[in-house]
Amino acid sequence: MVLAKVLLYLAFLVGAVLLLRVVASAVFAIVATIWALITTAITLAVLLAIGYSGYRFYRWMSADKSEPASQQPRQDTTPQQSVDPVERAKERYANGELSEAELERRLEYELETEYSAGGRKQR
Repeated sequence: MVLAKVLLYLAFLVGAVLLLRVVASAVFAIVATIWALITTAITLAVLLAIGYSGYRFYRWMSADKSEPASQQPRQDTTPQQSVDPVERAKERYANGELSEAELERRLEYELETEYSAGGRKQR
């Protein structure tokens, strides 16, 4: 009878050890999977950062050649003295550079100060 109890306890011990190994293997597999996902995400983040830095460096180096027209300084081909201020104000209003109130203010100013009896500006 003692031998039967020893064999029974030995069977329980072997079962407990096997159960412990299965649980430990499952935990280690989960931890390994999580670790693999984390290291993959970090690697991708580093590669993306390097790629983006290279792209920004390229854009910075070629900024002089590829600036959009809206960011380039505006070059006027007509001399400022020959442009009529009233026409210039109308053009700027048409281009959306002036509000209606600003256009009216500039037109009033030009009409008040523009021409004297001799037809010349009186400034």
